[in-house]
Amino acid sequence: MSEGDWKEMKLKFGHRKRLMDLIHRLDCLGTFLESIHLLSHKKHLLDLGFDSVWSLLGVKREYAETMGLTEEEMDAFLKGQEALVGVWERCEA
Repeated sequence: MSEGDWKEMKLKFGHRKRLMDLIHRLDCLGTFLESIHLLSHKKHLLDLGFDSVWSLLGVKREYAETMGLTEEEMDAFLKGQEALVGVWERCEA
């Protein structure tokens, strides 16, 4: 994402700067998948086009088979996704 993308989302300058710094320093997708014990699925998710942690926000339960996740894994994924949405909402405030 570019600075223009962040501005388009109406994020405050300080929030944009902090997010850009964190994104540059971290493998957010890997960190997220590791936190929900699904890091082994990273390559498959990248192959499907989920190239950033934020691309996971629109995932729904019915994507489990395509994503190669069991029902239990999808439950963990969706629970982690809720936390991501909370982070996103706090950034927009």
